[in-house]
This record gives sequence, C-alpha cells and structure tokens, in this order.
Amino acid sequence: MAATITQLVVVQNRRRGAYTESDMHNALLDYRAGRYTSVPKGALAHNVPIQSLWNRLAGRISRSHAHEHTQVLSNAEEKTFVEWFKHLIITGFPASPSLAIAIAEAIRKNRYWVARLPPSDPRPIGQSWLDRARARHPDIQGMWTRRSMAQGTKQLVWRL
Repeated sequence: MAATITQLVVVQNRRRGAYTESDMHNALLDYRAGRYTSVPKGALAHNVPIQSLWNRLAGRISRSHAHEHTQVLSNAEEKTFVEWFKHLIITGFPASPSLAIAIAEAIRKNRYWVARLPPSDPRPIGQSWLDRARARHPDIQGMWTRRSMAQGTKQLVWRL
C-alpha cells in the first residue's frame, strides 16, 4: 500500500533532526537518478526532511556549510583535527580532552599563519566545543582516556 503525503509528513515530523549529510546526499542522488517519483517518497526512504530535500534540489547549501564562517574550526579543519586525533590514538598516545583542545588550537593557529592575518577569533577553544565535536564525529567519540584513581593519590616510592 502506498503512503499518502499526510502519512509521509507525520513520519518526517517524528524523525526530525535524525539524518546525516550522507543521507541527504544519497537522497539527492537517488531522486536525480529517477529512483523515486516524488521528493516526499525519496525523503522518506532516506530519512531526511522533505523541505530540506526540496531546498537542496533548489540549490541551497547545508546549514553547516552556510555557517562555516562562524565556526571555531572550518569543516576541513575539523576533518584534519579528527585525522590527527585518530593517528595519535593508533600510535598509543593517551587521548585527553586537554590534548584534543591543544590540537584544535594548533590547527586554528595554522589557519592564521597560512593566511598571514591576525586572529579574528580570539576566544579560546573550550570543553563545550570539544563536547560538540565528539557528537559530530562518532568515530572519535569513545577514544578518551580517563583519570585513574592512582593519579589522584601520591606516588608510591619503593625502597630496596
């Protein structure tokens, strides 16, 4: 039984916000290839909002790309951050939040060095940015060391 437009809108409202950029890209490709006869059916199949799919077909860019100039790190810089961080984990270096923030600061500092411009965003990168970056990049979400109980106590000295 084919779903009506009303049913599609109800389903879309239940799932709002639960799609990725790759879902949208796949929906665009499938609709342009003719796999779906209407935009709502393509949106439902890929779990993306109908209006967002219409907007992308009309030529609008994604929200993250539209607001890239206000981000602490650009999309390309965040990709570099994730790659650096994953490389450190693979080589056995302990990943702490302070290390992640230092890496992000170094990447942002490099942006100004390459452009030969003074920093226009002097705000320090904080824990809230790191929390949002973890949410945006699930592949680094579980790669964090925790403070052990031994770090909070005095170090033992063995005498022979």
